[in-house]
Amino acid sequence: MKKLFIFLLFLSVFSLEGQVTVFPKDTILYLRGGSAYILTDSFGHTCKAIEPALVKKKKKKSSDSAVHIQLSENYPPQGMVRPTIKKWDYNRSLLGFSVGLIGGASWGLHETLNYHYSSFKRVHPKADDQWWDPEISWQNKNTYSLPFSRSLFVFFTDAKHGLAGINTLALVGGTCIVTIGEKREWWEYLIDLGIMSAGRSIGFYTVYNVIYK
Repeated sequence: MKKLFIFLLFLSVFSLEGQVTVFPKDTILYLRGGSAYILTDSFGHTCKAIEPALVKKKKKKSSDSAVHIQLSENYPPQGMVRPTIKKWDYNRSLLGFSVGLIGGASWGLHETLNYHYSSFKRVHPKADDQWWDPEISWQNKNTYSLPFSRSLFVFFTDAKHGLAGINTLALVGGTCIVTIGEKREWWEYLIDLGIMSAGRSIGFYTVYNVIYK
Protein backbone atom coordinates (compact mmCIF):
# COMPACT_ATOMS: atom_id res chain seq x y z
CA MET A 1 0.00 0.00 0.00
CA LYS A 2 2.84 2.35 0.86
CA LYS A 3 4.58 1.69 -2.48
CA LEU A 4 1.32 2.28 -4.35
CA PHE A 5 0.85 5.59 -2.53
CA ILE A 6 4.39 6.73 -3.38
CA PHE A 7 3.91 5.71 -7.01
CA LEU A 8 0.66 7.69 -7.26
CA LEU A 9 2.30 10.71 -5.60
CA PHE A 10 5.19 10.47 -8.06
CA LEU A 11 2.79 10.41 -11.04
CA SER A 12 0.78 13.35 -9.69
CA VAL A 13 3.92 15.50 -9.30
CA PHE A 14 5.19 14.82 -12.82
CA SER A 15 1.81 15.20 -14.49
CA LEU A 16 1.81 18.99 -13.98
CA GLU A 17 1.17 20.83 -17.25
CA GLY A 18 0.19 24.31 -16.12
CA GLN A 19 -2.44 22.87 -13.69
CA VAL A 20 -2.44 22.78 -9.91
CA THR A 21 -1.53 19.48 -8.27
CA VAL A 22 -4.02 17.73 -5.96
CA PHE A 23 -2.37 15.87 -3.09
CA PRO A 24 -4.00 13.58 -0.50
CA LYS A 25 -5.35 15.37 2.56
CA ASP A 26 -2.63 13.98 4.88
CA THR A 27 0.24 15.21 2.68
CA ILE A 28 2.49 18.10 3.68
CA LEU A 29 4.82 19.74 1.14
CA TYR A 30 8.17 21.23 2.10
CA LEU A 31 9.74 23.15 -0.78
CA ARG A 32 12.69 25.53 -0.36
CA GLY A 33 14.04 28.68 -2.08
CA GLY A 34 13.19 29.74 -5.75
CA SER A 35 9.97 30.27 -7.66
CA ALA A 36 6.52 30.10 -6.10
CA TYR A 37 3.70 27.71 -7.06
CA ILE A 38 0.16 27.29 -5.79
CA LEU A 39 -0.82 23.72 -4.85
CA THR A 40 -4.03 22.38 -3.25
CA ASP A 41 -4.89 19.49 -1.00
CA SER A 42 -7.89 17.23 -1.44
CA PHE A 43 -10.06 19.62 0.59
CA GLY A 44 -9.37 22.49 -1.81
CA HIS A 45 -7.14 24.38 0.61
CA THR A 46 -4.28 26.15 -1.09
CA CYS A 47 -0.71 26.06 0.05
CA LYS A 48 2.22 28.09 -1.30
CA ALA A 49 5.20 26.02 -2.42
CA ILE A 50 8.65 27.39 -3.24
CA GLU A 51 11.25 25.95 -5.67
CA PRO A 52 10.22 22.41 -6.55
CA ALA A 53 13.79 21.14 -6.63
CA LEU A 54 12.95 18.76 -3.80
CA VAL A 55 9.58 17.53 -2.59
CA LYS A 56 9.41 16.02 0.87
CA LYS A 57 6.30 13.97 1.62
CA LYS A 58 5.41 13.13 5.17
CA LYS A 59 2.27 11.56 6.57
CA LYS A 60 0.91 13.26 9.66
CA LYS A 61 -0.19 10.06 11.40
CA SER A 62 2.49 7.65 10.42
CA SER A 63 5.92 6.63 11.69
CA ASP A 64 7.13 5.87 8.17
CA SER A 65 10.33 7.60 7.17
CA ALA A 66 10.05 10.61 4.88
CA VAL A 67 10.10 10.01 1.16
CA HIS A 68 12.13 12.34 -1.09
CA ILE A 69 11.32 12.77 -4.75
CA GLN A 70 13.86 14.55 -6.97
CA LEU A 71 12.14 16.36 -9.81
CA SER A 72 13.59 16.45 -13.32
CA GLU A 73 15.50 19.52 -14.51
CA ASN A 74 12.67 20.36 -16.95
CA TYR A 75 10.24 20.81 -14.06
CA PRO A 76 8.28 23.05 -13.50
CA PRO A 77 6.32 23.59 -16.71
CA GLN A 78 7.15 26.67 -18.73
CA GLY A 79 5.43 29.82 -17.55
CA MET A 80 5.58 29.00 -13.82
CA VAL A 81 9.13 30.23 -13.22
CA ARG A 82 9.59 33.58 -11.54
CA PRO A 83 11.54 35.90 -13.89
CA THR A 84 15.06 36.66 -12.67
CA ILE A 85 16.46 40.19 -12.52
CA LYS A 86 18.76 40.76 -15.47
CA LYS A 87 22.17 42.14 -14.49
CA TRP A 88 23.80 44.86 -16.55
CA ASP A 89 26.90 43.78 -18.48
CA TYR A 90 29.41 46.31 -17.14
CA ASN A 91 32.30 44.65 -18.97
CA ARG A 92 30.68 45.34 -22.34
CA SER A 93 29.99 48.96 -21.40
CA LEU A 94 33.56 49.45 -20.15
CA LEU A 95 35.02 47.88 -23.28
CA GLY A 96 32.84 50.08 -25.49
CA PHE A 97 33.94 53.16 -23.53
CA SER A 98 37.63 52.19 -23.84
CA VAL A 99 37.40 51.61 -27.59
CA GLY A 100 35.59 54.93 -27.98
CA LEU A 101 38.27 56.65 -25.90
CA ILE A 102 41.05 55.30 -28.15
CA GLY A 103 39.16 56.30 -31.29
CA GLY A 104 38.47 59.79 -30.00
CA ALA A 105 42.09 60.31 -28.92
CA SER A 106 43.41 59.15 -32.30
CA TRP A 107 41.05 61.48 -34.15
CA GLY A 108 42.00 64.35 -31.85
CA LEU A 109 45.67 63.83 -32.71
CA HIS A 110 44.77 63.49 -36.39
CA GLU A 111 43.06 66.89 -36.34
CA THR A 112 45.93 68.42 -34.36
CA LEU A 113 48.41 67.34 -37.02
CA ASN A 114 46.20 68.74 -39.78
CA TYR A 115 45.37 72.12 -38.25
CA HIS A 116 47.78 72.76 -35.36
CA TYR A 117 51.01 71.04 -36.24
CA SER A 118 52.98 73.79 -34.50
CA SER A 119 51.27 72.83 -31.22
CA PHE A 120 52.30 69.22 -31.79
CA LYS A 121 55.93 70.25 -32.45
CA ARG A 122 55.95 72.37 -29.32
CA VAL A 123 55.15 69.28 -27.24
CA HIS A 124 57.33 66.95 -29.35
CA PRO A 125 60.20 69.07 -30.76
CA LYS A 126 62.19 66.01 -31.86
CA ALA A 127 59.33 64.37 -33.77
CA ASP A 128 60.19 63.17 -37.29
CA ASP A 129 58.45 65.58 -39.64
CA GLN A 130 58.58 63.09 -42.49
CA TRP A 131 56.28 60.83 -40.48
CA TRP A 132 54.20 63.34 -38.51
CA ASP A 133 53.85 66.47 -40.65
CA PRO A 134 50.94 65.90 -43.07
CA GLU A 135 52.31 68.63 -45.35
CA ILE A 136 55.11 66.32 -46.39
CA SER A 137 54.27 62.89 -44.96
CA TRP A 138 51.74 62.19 -47.73
CA GLN A 139 54.71 61.68 -50.06
CA ASN A 140 55.67 58.52 -48.14
CA LYS A 141 53.09 56.44 -49.94
CA ASN A 142 54.92 57.14 -53.19
CA THR A 143 58.37 56.26 -51.87
CA TYR A 144 57.59 53.28 -49.64
CA SER A 145 58.40 49.87 -51.08
CA LEU A 146 55.51 48.40 -49.09
CA PRO A 147 53.03 46.60 -51.43
CA PHE A 148 49.75 48.47 -51.87
CA SER A 149 51.19 51.47 -50.02
CA ARG A 150 48.85 53.75 -51.99
CA SER A 151 45.68 51.83 -51.17
CA LEU A 152 45.29 48.87 -48.81
CA PHE A 153 48.33 49.60 -46.61
CA VAL A 154 48.28 53.39 -46.82
CA PHE A 155 47.62 53.44 -43.06
CA PHE A 156 51.23 52.38 -42.49
CA THR A 157 52.84 55.17 -44.56
CA ASP A 158 52.45 58.13 -42.18
CA ALA A 159 50.86 59.29 -38.93
CA LYS A 160 47.90 61.03 -40.57
CA HIS A 161 46.67 57.92 -42.37
CA GLY A 162 47.53 55.66 -39.46
CA LEU A 163 45.47 57.73 -37.01
CA ALA A 164 42.55 57.80 -39.45
CA GLY A 165 42.73 54.00 -39.64
CA ILE A 166 42.71 53.65 -35.84
CA ASN A 167 39.69 55.94 -35.67
CA THR A 168 37.81 53.87 -38.25
CA LEU A 169 38.63 50.60 -36.51
CA ALA A 170 37.48 52.05 -33.19
CA LEU A 171 34.16 53.12 -34.69
CA VAL A 172 33.50 49.73 -36.29
CA GLY A 173 34.82 47.75 -33.32
CA GLY A 174 32.90 49.76 -30.75
CA THR A 175 29.65 49.40 -32.68
CA CYS A 176 30.15 45.63 -32.94
CA ILE A 177 30.84 45.37 -29.20
CA VAL A 178 27.61 47.21 -28.41
CA THR A 179 25.31 45.51 -30.93
CA ILE A 180 26.57 41.92 -31.37
CA GLY A 181 25.53 39.34 -28.79
CA GLU A 182 22.34 38.43 -26.99
CA LYS A 183 19.21 40.31 -27.99
CA ARG A 184 18.49 43.22 -25.68
CA GLU A 185 15.97 46.00 -25.25
CA TRP A 186 16.39 48.94 -27.68
CA TRP A 187 17.18 51.36 -24.88
CA GLU A 188 20.06 49.15 -23.69
CA TYR A 189 21.75 49.58 -27.07
CA LEU A 190 21.26 53.34 -26.82
CA ILE A 191 22.85 53.44 -23.36
CA ASP A 192 25.95 51.53 -24.52
CA LEU A 193 26.22 53.66 -27.66
CA GLY A 194 26.00 56.75 -25.47
CA ILE A 195 28.76 55.39 -23.21
CA MET A 196 30.97 54.73 -26.24
CA SER A 197 30.27 58.22 -27.60
CA ALA A 198 31.17 59.70 -24.23
CA GLY A 199 34.51 57.87 -24.40
CA ARG A 200 35.15 59.30 -27.88
CA SER A 201 34.33 62.82 -26.73
CA ILE A 202 36.60 62.57 -23.69
CA GLY A 203 39.45 61.15 -25.78
CA PHE A 204 39.14 63.83 -28.47
CA TYR A 205 38.81 66.72 -26.01
CA THR A 206 41.78 65.57 -23.91
CA VAL A 207 44.12 65.34 -26.91
CA TYR A 208 42.91 68.27 -29.02
CA ASN A 209 42.00 70.80 -26.32
CA VAL A 210 44.25 69.86 -23.38
CA ILE A 211 47.47 68.17 -24.46
CA TYR A 212 48.00 70.11 -27.69
CA LYS A 213 46.10 73.28 -26.88
